[in-house]
Amino acid sequence: MSESPISATINYSSLAKYSMQEEWDDSKSVQTQETNTAFSLATSSSFASTSLSNDSSSCRGDSSSSSSSNERLYGPTKSKAAQSALQELNQRLQDHPHLSSSCSLHLDSMMESFDLHLLTQFYDELMIPNFPLEEERDDLQDWLMILDPQQRAPGASSSAAAAAAAAGNSSEPSMDVLILRATDSTGNNHQHTILGGIAFEYYPQAKAGLLSYMVVSPKFRRLGLLATLHPVFTEALQGLHELSTNSCTPIAAILAETNTTTAGDVPLEVAQKRHLILYKLGYRLLHFPYVQPPLERNGESFDDIMLLVYVGNNKHENSQQEEEVSMPTQVLYDYVLDFYRSVFGYTSSSEDENDDDFRDHWYYQLVTWYAQQHPTTRIQVSLPPWKDCTPIWKERMLVATES
Repeated sequence: MSESPISATINYSSLAKYSMQEEWDDSKSVQTQETNTAFSLATSSSFASTSLSNDSSSCRGDSSSSSSSNERLYGPTKSKAAQSALQELNQRLQDHPHLSSSCSLHLDSMMESFDLHLLTQFYDELMIPNFPLEEERDDLQDWLMILDPQQRAPGASSSAAAAAAAAGNSSEPSMDVLILRATDSTGNNHQHTILGGIAFEYYPQAKAGLLSYMVVSPKFRRLGLLATLHPVFTEALQGLHELSTNSCTPIAAILAETNTTTAGDVPLEVAQKRHLILYKLGYRLLHFPYVQPPLERNGESFDDIMLLVYVGNNKHENSQQEEEVSMPTQVLYDYVLDFYRSVFGYTSSSEDENDDDFRDHWYYQLVTWYAQQHPTTRIQVSLPPWKDCTPIWKERMLVATES
């Protein structure tokens, strides 16, 4: 636990980075495939987490490979989950009009095997068109600072072991981008067709992960691609956690963000469809005050957004009944604090007066007040619609602090 909310001063800020492209998959095509379940719901007032299945032997030093421990520790594209996903997608994409018969399907991890050309192609072809506003979208250079070994340390090795070591030795967030591509190997030049991808971050102070972006090329939507890749993502995020903690303990939480239906970025019916897809993937709304902190020190927060938590397989999928399901608020508070510090710096206020910048913001004050009053946070297990609770909590804080 990086800092107790009881003793913390108050502050806040936010960003406009949408987690989902509204039409990356058709809701009828999405099936919840949680062969590597990260979490399960617990009734009454608890949040139980279960370890990811050890299909890929990631923590797991039981690999028979003679490669280094770090390579064994983080290798998402070598896992059984990835192999199973590729096999399923190969069958599903046979005879697709936009893929030639000579194409082969590949899943790439930019942390496991960095490829500047491929990452740039993914960013230009899918990220920019689907997230056209700069305040919505991470800058490519920010990704490169984390993923490119030459930018992390000039002359550094680009091997998976070197990338793993860099992530495991850092107190700052790490990330990865999984890219699904089809490559035509005929001729002298290999042509890559990028079908989709998932970008995610791990926050070591909070021991929690964030699903940042999921996107599919318009030519390959409504095929359930991301539902098939989602178990690979959850296992990879668990791998980043194991790398950071040097243990086999389960990650504290896998979080995601989604815009409110009134954010105005997409029509109402598209926003509702987005929420339903997230629900089918295993995400549930947290009744926790949330806005997105800025991506840079002088940036603006983005307030029309909600925080979700991944719960995996859920027997309540078709239930409208509200049950008493919750998770520790401290995990969420630590995540918000970690997010802020990833932008404003990890030095203490005694070392750097700029560290106090985010503490003066109304949202940090709100989330600190909330954490002091609510040791657990309710998870809405029923189907959407999802409503933003932040304005309600803000009003309650103002009433409580003024009385």
